Amino acid sequence: MAVEQMGKEYNWEGAIKHSKAVEKITAQTMLSSGDIFATIKSVVANINQGKDKGTTITNNTITQ
Repeated sequence: MAVEQMGKEYNWEGAIKHSKAVEKITAQTMLSSGDIFATIKSVVANINQGKDKGTTITNNTITQ
């Protein structure tokens, strides 16, 4: 697929929204984008396994 076509098909609006969300979460929690991704990935995995009983982030501490 040509780069131009890939650029047209990419969900730019969604990517910008996610980028802004990560910026806001980082500003409020001081977590890096990698930490945020790892947290989301972990929570989604737990939800998919039916194990998540409620995950919270308080003062940069993640409790599950």
